[in-house]
Amino acid sequence: RMGVDYINTSTVYPARTVTGFSSMFTGAPPKVHGMRSNFVPSLGVKCESIFDSLRASGMSGKLVGIAHLVDAFGDDVETVTAVTHNDEIDDALVARAKAVMERDDPDLLALQLLSVDQTGHARGSYNSEYLAKIEATDRKIEEFLGWCEERGFLDDATVLITSDHGQGIGIGGHGHMSPEERYVPCFMWGSGVAIRQAHGELCRTVDQPRSVMDVAPTIAYFLGARPPGQSMGQVLGVEDRPDEDKPLAVIVPAYNEAENLPSTLSRIPRGQLRNLSVIVVDDGSSDGSAEVARLHGADKVVRHPVNRGLGAALRTGLQSAREMDARAAVYIDADGEYPPEQIPDLLAPIEAGESDYVLGSRYLGARERQPLVRSIANRLFTWMLCLASGRRVTDGQTGFRAFSRRALECAEIIHDYNYAQVLTLDLLKKGMRLREVPINYRFRTRGRSFISARYLWRVPVGMLREMLT
Repeated sequence: RMGVDYINTSTVYPARTVTGFSSMFTGAPPKVHGMRSNFVPSLGVKCESIFDSLRASGMSGKLVGIAHLVDAFGDDVETVTAVTHNDEIDDALVARAKAVMERDDPDLLALQLLSVDQTGHARGSYNSEYLAKIEATDRKIEEFLGWCEERGFLDDATVLITSDHGQGIGIGGHGHMSPEERYVPCFMWGSGVAIRQAHGELCRTVDQPRSVMDVAPTIAYFLGARPPGQSMGQVLGVEDRPDEDKPLAVIVPAYNEAENLPSTLSRIPRGQLRNLSVIVVDDGSSDGSAEVARLHGADKVVRHPVNRGLGAALRTGLQSAREMDARAAVYIDADGEYPPEQIPDLLAPIEAGESDYVLGSRYLGARERQPLVRSIANRLFTWMLCLASGRRVTDGQTGFRAFSRRALECAEIIHDYNYAQVLTLDLLKKGMRLREVPINYRFRTRGRSFISARYLWRVPVGMLREMLT
């Protein structure tokens, strides 16, 4: 065995063929590429694909698959009809792939095999017939690669094998996000793939979360092209620092919080957190918050010359975390209402690989002195978030959140003031796994909250805009 095996790779939501392939070859989530189903109202992905990137670099690529994929990639697809008998369709796809290789010798060949998927739909998953079909498909892949090697097509080539989605339990459809559908095989070997000797074999196993969105930037990297313009994936197959060696970013937005910053920064449990970097974003303060942050242990201070709003401050903090290649990030308000001592609690589901986005819920923990009006407003806006997302959330406005590396890479905040609900909607649309953990809360004793009438009316307006995009 030679190469790299990514054992924690996931697809996107919904877990459907056209959706998964579109994310695979654009590096973008369904919200961006627009293919949210196998049946689309308009043809063509709505952003640049790897095929576009290759053309721009003077190279070529072909996808051999069923006609469904033409909806997303048009003339870049060489098709085989999906009504071919299930015992014959993979042979037909392989034959078409061989013809494309001999005719065009493209820089990129992507080959879809379909029989396992159709067997799962017709017979149900994880029975003897389904497992036998997986083994038969493995042999077809081996035979096809042997044919490529005999004809020199594998000279200096890189091979990546993955799936658009997994298969849910039982007979019928899929498209949800059960573990069986979410996680897919992903391994690669060949020219340029970083491997190392382990247990007598040249192999490397990576258990950090990866995604089918990583395929497009990986192809671009190995072929020397630029990644698609909206790609948010990372390159697979290259030797990199292990994720555990990368910094953990703690983001503290602050607006006139000079009184509260010393206590908040001093309570961050540095002794429990490896390679910690505290980023304070001073959002145009007039009370010297930036200097106070530097004096009390902030590793990096970014200052907005004018007050732009909490959403803008958090956006700056997330960008700073991305620039330092953080393995994860935690956001906590500077006002002292949330306990920095509980940062490890928020990180625990991410470090266990169980979640991408964690909300610290005041309503699952203990609350002290929260004003009645604030409590009513929080519950109202949380109810609106549940209605908009179709998910049960207990605290949609919390100022204490954690982001996996994956969530950090794809999080977008499009509103300068109302970030809370729209950020959650954005990450859920992109397939991020959400978890809430109980945290303690105590209403601020010093300073003034950013919450105002202007903020309150912006919340439903921002949520509506996010839902319509």
